[in-house]
Amino acid sequence: MLKSNHSIVDYCITFIFVIAVLYPLVAFLDALPIFLWDESRQAANAIEMYNNCSWVVTYYDGSPDMWNTKPPLLIWLQVLSMNIMGCTVAALRTPSVLAAFATTLSLFFFIKKETGNIWIAFFSGIALISMEGFNGFHVARTGDYDSLLILFIMLALFQFYYYLDTFNKKHILLFCLFLALSSLTKGIASLLFLPGLFLYALIQQKVLRILKDPYLYVGCVMYIGIVGAYYFTRESLNPGYLNAVYMNELGGRFLEINEGHDGNMLSYINLLSNKQTYFWFNLFLALLICFPFLVSTFKHKKLFQYFLLLTVIFITVITISKTKINWYVAPALPLIAGMSILLLFHFFEFFIQKLNAKIRYEKELTVLIVTIITLTGYIHIARLNDHPKYNYSWDNEFYKLSSFIHKPTYPIEKLNLKIINHLEYRQLLLFYVKILQFKNPAIDLGNYKKLKKGEDVLVVDETINTYIKANYVTQELYNKDSVRIYAIK
Repeated sequence: MLKSNHSIVDYCITFIFVIAVLYPLVAFLDALPIFLWDESRQAANAIEMYNNCSWVVTYYDGSPDMWNTKPPLLIWLQVLSMNIMGCTVAALRTPSVLAAFATTLSLFFFIKKETGNIWIAFFSGIALISMEGFNGFHVARTGDYDSLLILFIMLALFQFYYYLDTFNKKHILLFCLFLALSSLTKGIASLLFLPGLFLYALIQQKVLRILKDPYLYVGCVMYIGIVGAYYFTRESLNPGYLNAVYMNELGGRFLEINEGHDGNMLSYINLLSNKQTYFWFNLFLALLICFPFLVSTFKHKKLFQYFLLLTVIFITVITISKTKINWYVAPALPLIAGMSILLLFHFFEFFIQKLNAKIRYEKELTVLIVTIITLTGYIHIARLNDHPKYNYSWDNEFYKLSSFIHKPTYPIEKLNLKIINHLEYRQLLLFYVKILQFKNPAIDLGNYKKLKKGEDVLVVDETINTYIKANYVTQELYNKDSVRIYAIK
């Protein structure tokens, strides 16, 4: 293996890694408007908190939000970002981007420390950032909970690994702290790796020693104190909140199919194989078949087995859940990236040695081959995130109104404007409407059947457009790409 030293070469490799990770994360971050599910809900929560400074109870359209019952750590960070950067879509998404960047760096430094090989660490991070399920919709590049959740979960998993090696109190306390922060991000989802951690400790025959460690209980008290303080404070200020949490996050999702999100026992495997990871999951499965042949020379079996066990148990747990959603599998992606590169390095080193033991520069040749493979995935994600597009053609029509408001080509902030949209998609526009109201309080969502003389109307839907023209005297102010603005006379 190539040994990593604190040298100028290592610093240069780390610098290149940082630049390579940042580009596909931040490129054209605000090119697309806010997505309906679920980014617009967080956007609505954040802009309300920005306005009303209610730091415990999150609000939606003027009332406590009892549908989106997640704790508000992400919302706090989004409000902080908006205070620094202004109330923009980029500011809303920045906490997710920073969390994804921190996750990738954490994976890099953790694997570098555990393997002593900066190249395995380098390519693990690049493999992760190349996965569309991580560096794409609903995770790294939208204002959703999952990117921040993955960061804290990975930090917790790394600390638990250190703890089982050293039984240093620092690591168990940090594990509990990061677990608490992940719970403040997305509630019960933060605990789905616990069965895997327990099983790993059991296999390592360290459960009894863990249970005898007083700092475990100090950490548990810290976790309960931090997380419990929020939940019970919120319940005292917003009665009925805990029942809503149970229905939305426990019984309502794990035991029943929620909002039509069903699937079968292979749903997540198919998702990983066909979309979320580009080719990485399929490559991982292929290399896993070779593992029995590599095991005798595999230098990092313990780390690999830790990642593998956690991944298998986690996917099993979310598969058992009745509700199945694409991004639920995202927390496993850093582990899959790390395992893929570990297998890839060991496979080519083993293969080259078997071909000819006298080949010179076999380690450098391994790095070159892995570079070519990894670069393929990196170029793919860079192209996807460079001028991003919607996944489905119908999205172009669905988001046409919000796309216009996102980057208007007409000075709508000066109008007495009523924005017409279907009521069931109201949350899609709330963030934008609140921002427009900072400049012009008259702007609001409107009812196309209750328009008044002197109002201006922004509309996209053809049926609504036909109704307005048939029932009001109008003057057309703007008409382009199905977006119309009328003055009601």
